[in-house]
Amino acid sequence: MKTTSSPRPDSYRSRFGLAHHPLPRDASGKSFFDQTRGYVQLERYFQDLLDEPGLGVLTAEPGVGKTAAIRNLCDQLPQPDFRCLYNCDTAVSPFDLYRTLALDLGLKPSHRRAQLWWDLKRAIAHLVEEQHSLPILVLDEAQ
Repeated sequence: MKTTSSPRPDSYRSRFGLAHHPLPRDASGKSFFDQTRGYVQLERYFQDLLDEPGLGVLTAEPGVGKTAAIRNLCDQLPQPDFRCLYNCDTAVSPFDLYRTLALDLGLKPSHRRAQLWWDLKRAIAHLVEEQHSLPILVLDEAQ
């Protein structure tokens, strides 16, 4: 019987091009992230976008905690003042992305693109104007 040795514990780092071990699975909570200068800077930029809505782009090496940090920031937002719409399946067509957003907003997605776009605009306007809730759209892995 031929035995094979198990791969080195850090061989996944070279396979995925990671310079160091990614965040542990239990990396959550403000106290964990407060330990890094990068998180404090991200938190400041995130707050700037909440104060003056716009478009923010976060880039960094794989495995440094971009997703965990953004999820942590979104989890800290007061409800119902903010509504975080998180989508990590972005390798789809724009129409599919609109359908996902519609579902996240509790809408029944139309099969017609023009109607779907109109429904999304109405739902977001209702969210902002009637419910006084600011939508935060996070597209993870949006390359």
